[in-house]
Amino acid sequence: MGCRILVDRDEDAACLYDSVTGIAFGRVIRPDGEEKLEAFLEWYAKNGATRDPRVDPNICDVQDEWLSSTAAASV
Repeated sequence: MGCRILVDRDEDAACLYDSVTGIAFGRVIRPDGEEKLEAFLEWYAKNGATRDPRVDPNICDVQDEWLSSTAAASV
């Protein structure tokens, strides 16, 4: 898959990007963006995602729902 994680360690933030086109997509995640996006991509691949995240028109909504569910699970 051409989906990678772009990390800004100074800001403790990360986002997804298409390594083929060089275009970032989805949400900027902070703090712990790299770790969260690694977990998100694993979850996305295992949970019936039939689309490549690079072309999913709802990727921001999917990320928001996933982040909400992980925040609720950690409380």
